[in-house]
Parts: sequence; C-alpha cells; structure tokens
Amino acid sequence: MVKEYHYKVLNTIDDPRTGGPQLRSLAVAEQLRKQGIETEFLLPDGDDGFDTMATDEGFVVHRPGISRIHPPKQVGTNLKYLLTFPQAVSRIYRRIEDRGIDVVHTNMSTSFAPAIAASRSSASFAWHFNDTLIPRPIKNIAARAAMTLADEIVVASESVADYYFPDHINTTTIYSPVDITKFDPETVTPTEYLTKSRESKETVVIGTVGNVNPIKGHKHFIRAIAMVKAQTDRRVIAPIVGAKLDSREAYYAELVELCEELGVSENVVFLGKRDDIPELMAQFDVFVLSSIAEACPMVVLEAMAMECPVVATQVGGVPEQITDGEEGWLVPAKNPPQLAAAIGDVLQNQNEATISSQKARQRVCSMFSLEQCVRRHEQLYRSLV
Repeated sequence: MVKEYHYKVLNTIDDPRTGGPQLRSLAVAEQLRKQGIETEFLLPDGDDGFDTMATDEGFVVHRPGISRIHPPKQVGTNLKYLLTFPQAVSRIYRRIEDRGIDVVHTNMSTSFAPAIAASRSSASFAWHFNDTLIPRPIKNIAARAAMTLADEIVVASESVADYYFPDHINTTTIYSPVDITKFDPETVTPTEYLTKSRESKETVVIGTVGNVNPIKGHKHFIRAIAMVKAQTDRRVIAPIVGAKLDSREAYYAELVELCEELGVSENVVFLGKRDDIPELMAQFDVFVLSSIAEACPMVVLEAMAMECPVVATQVGGVPEQITDGEEGWLVPAKNPPQLAAAIGDVLQNQNEATISSQKARQRVCSMFSLEQCVRRHEQLYRSLV
C-alpha cells in the first residue's frame, strides 16, 4: 500500500556505467516507490548501460547533454567539461524546476554541476560521498563545496567521512545495501558453470568479484592463488568475475601475463561481467576482496549474505562490515602472503569458516539489508522535505 505523502527525488550520477552506486540507487528507488517516493535519474553523456537498466524498470532518466570529469590525462575531455560547465548547471536547474523535484540527491563526490544547480533551486539537496579515490585537490574542493552548498552530507561509511571531513563535521551514514532475498544460500541454485568445473570434493573454488581495474588488486589475488596452489594438493579454481574495461586493456594483459609467469593460467579464469553473482558465490569455498582501496564494497556484503567465507583487505569501510575473526578474515592490502595465509586458514578450518559465515549473514541482515538502506533514505528525504 502506497503511503499518502508523495515526494519526487532527482538522483544524479556522474558515471552512466553500471557499478555499485548505480545499482544501490536503482534498488533503493524501486523500494521507495512503495513508500510514495518517486525517483528520477540524471546522467551525463556516455555509455548507456545504467540508462537502459533504469528505463526498463519504468524510471524517468534525464540525459540533458552534460559531460563529466575524467582522469587527469584526458585533457581534451576535461577541457570540454570546464567549457560547458555553466550550460550544464543551467540545464540541470531547469530539469529540477520543471519536474517539480523535492530533493536532489547527488551520488558522486565530483557532482559539482548538479550541486550548484540544486543549491540555486527550490529543492533540498543531499550530497552523497561514496569513494576514497579522488585526488587531493579535487577532494578538498568537493568537501568545501558540500559544506557550503548541501543541506545534508551523506557518506557511504565512517571511513569515507574521515577521508573527506577529518574535522568530523555532522554527516549521515548510509551503508550500501544487499538484497538478502536475492543473496540467500537457502534459495539460490549454484551456477552450472562451476558445478561442471568441480571434478571432485578435492577441488576448491576461490573467487573474487570486481571489474578488471588496478584498484581491485587482482595482481595480489593472483599471487596469493599461486601460493595457495603450491601449499595444497587440491585442485584450485580461481574465477575473476568482472567486466574487462576498454580503458584497462593493458592492465588485463598484465594479469594474463602474470598468470602465465606464476603457472596458474589453468587455475585463474576470467569470467567477464556476469549477471548470476549469487549463483556463482554459491559455489565459492572462499570469497576474496583484494582491493587496495574501497569505500563500502557491496560485493563483500553480498558474499556475507551468501554465507560464503570472506577474506578481505583491511581498506576503507571493510572493517565496518567485518570484525576480523568474527564475520571473516581481514588482512593488510598489497600483501599476497598474508592473503594466501588467510585463505589457507579458511580451507583448513571448515568448522570455524562455517560459524563465521553464519555470523556474517546475521550481521548483514541486521545492519546492511536493502530494507535498512531504504529506511535510511526515506528518513533522509522526509527530514529534508
């Protein structure tokens, strides 16, 4: 039953590709509809992956022809961003006013044009910070701008708040959610691919999920897999699930070469982008996050929800998700030997791994469920309106 009040939220996302912030925003928007809160999305020019996903679910998506900030080396693209910035602010402002938007919710740290447009409009404005990878000058500009322009500053984890606002100003923490009905070990059927790959009980599957990007630390994962392989008589399968980005072709080639160098080309399998993550995780004996930086990675929560033993690097908001030795194993980043040792602990202590995995799902259900995230968004919007 839809409640009587009706709010309209404009959710602005600087990157039109499909990733963590995009998936979170869409999942929350679907549930907020049931509460009488309608979401519209505003995206810059670029790949239409998320545009298609949102419109397929019946959401209004605005593409007013605005550009976005790119990595510093892309000078021409960033020059275009600067030259068209005033027009972008004007176009976004008109969309806010014409559509009768109540709340503008920017979902990227570099959402400068939407931020200025929102601050000038009649709508309330929440600026959501969800990464820890912005270069220092831009990071400082974004933090100062948010403190000046935003009615509410939202962070994806306490570590994100510390990164942008070391003086500990008031912020609202909304953790990334996981759909515990979709990621449920009691109802998910393991994927056929890995079922066929398991030749016997002497096979172990050690998987990771994340686009092929240096930030995800795949080199450290591959080196750890080589160490685990050398220490066990069991067959090791190590799927890397994630899109091979056009902008990271050289990095992907380096990973393939590293697999050959370490003798794990038959063990490490690049599966590319997949839509059956729960079904894949149902086959993992260990899930590994080898990232060198994160904010609040949804994939860790998804593995926890699937009761898959988790070994993760102690970066960003991961320690807020997992207590080391309780819901999983935490290790330093960029340290393949300790990563391999933790994986070995999981494989050698199955009873401990089972107890840890059960605790992990309980923690996700109580703190990081989609229901909890939707409730936090609803509270945020109602307070702003």
